[in-house]
Amino acid sequence: MMKRSFNALIWLMVFSLLIPLALAESTATPAPESTTALPVPAIATLAPQEGDLTEAEAVPIARELLETLGIDARLLENAAFAVRAGFGQEAARVAVVTLTSSVSASIFTVTMDAQSGVVLSANEFDANCLTTLLYENNTSWVPQPMAEEQPEEEFPYPAFLNNPDGAAVNLTQMPTDYHIPMGVYMNGTPAIVTGIQTLDSNNLMDMQGGAQATWAQVTIGLQGNFSGIAGFVPAHMISRDLAATALDSLPRAELTTKNPTQHLSLYKAGNKSSDILGVYRDGTGVQVMGRLRDWYHVRLGSLTGFVEVNSLRFDENTQATMAAALPETFDSVQPGVEERYQKYMTAVDELWFKFGDSNDWPLSIKALYSQLSLDWGFADGAINLMPSEKDLTQIEAEALAQAAIEKEYGMT
Repeated sequence: MMKRSFNALIWLMVFSLLIPLALAESTATPAPESTTALPVPAIATLAPQEGDLTEAEAVPIARELLETLGIDARLLENAAFAVRAGFGQEAARVAVVTLTSSVSASIFTVTMDAQSGVVLSANEFDANCLTTLLYENNTSWVPQPMAEEQPEEEFPYPAFLNNPDGAAVNLTQMPTDYHIPMGVYMNGTPAIVTGIQTLDSNNLMDMQGGAQATWAQVTIGLQGNFSGIAGFVPAHMISRDLAATALDSLPRAELTTKNPTQHLSLYKAGNKSSDILGVYRDGTGVQVMGRLRDWYHVRLGSLTGFVEVNSLRFDENTQATMAAALPETFDSVQPGVEERYQKYMTAVDELWFKFGDSNDWPLSIKALYSQLSLDWGFADGAINLMPSEKDLTQIEAEALAQAAIEKEYGMT
């Protein structure tokens, strides 16, 4: 699972690298006594040595790694390069490439051995000043020459989902974060494999004791003018050997509704604004392929479509199987809303650019952010509200809290 945390030290590194490299050069030559010294960055850059990577060599390596990890090339427009002293387990001298763009507040850094070009780590810093460790390497990663690449398979090809260690497979937006999926799909679900993506065996996603190096890009539910649900699953959970009878293993359920008409709709996509494929009576049998956050993806005869999560009735054993397959949380960006999410993030970026670090936002701006998240449908976590006339003031709340601490623990 990809874990996010604020890392003040790395932030200092990033912003120091955004300072023109001429600053480092100017510190190498003593300034005249009458000249006011420029501020020294928190993590000082070093003068190049013989054998160090050049900017022309390092930047393509950084871009190739990030694009391999699924980062959109449009977010990697602008590059800054520096060599600095390593710390911790890093090499003595490391080259750092910082990549930014005009369309996002995200900042990407790739750190590599300044002499060998071996990539050590890659990070993303988002609009909320949170750090995402995208890649960490205990051995080495270097771009492979085209001549050494393995022959590519013929894509697309049909297959079935089949988790050898469980009843279901998590479908993710990116080939990294298995434990926060867009959806969960049951063994036996048919899929179209559109590509295979191989990452270094030391990539972050760790599952059932081993890192997942190879991912399959799949599409589920493709039919007619519906492009299906696209995402990534670990490649070992794809089987080309299962027969069409694998469909028989999908869980079964019945449609159920409280509508007075005793009928409900099967939607083409997981939202009520999509086309209706048909209207079916309460008790109609279906096969369950998978579950998104708010919708079940089902088969009904030759059709596949979506019904709301409260629209299926299971027997006791199937209910237990479906419940066990659910993740702790679903990805807040659900299939079909990716474009909307990008617009939402653009609005969030504007807040970040205008008001700075979200950790320093006053309550009024935090409430504005909460309303923005609610309006766009991506609220996740605490919702900040502005106090009403009847609410406690901050002074009153602090006094009550202090009194409770004194009463409970005898502390002042």
